[in-house]
Amino acid sequence: MPPEQIEFLPTQMRRLHDWYMDVTKKGLEALAVQVTDEHYIGRDEINVYLEELYQLYQLDSLDLSIVSTYCL
Repeated sequence: MPPEQIEFLPTQMRRLHDWYMDVTKKGLEALAVQVTDEHYIGRDEINVYLEELYQLYQLDSLDLSIVSTYCL
């Protein structure tokens, strides 16, 4: 996110941005996400790669898996 736009983000997007910047500096590459019966049939754990989260916010190279994860 361009630094000049950060101050205009809604609160939750700003918190996500700050978290993302912090964990990528620490070397985290993926986030384990629990999928429950509320979201889909059955329970599972999937990895959301932070590179895909970056692409989602940049609207760059979106594929079906990242759009599906976002919709969960």
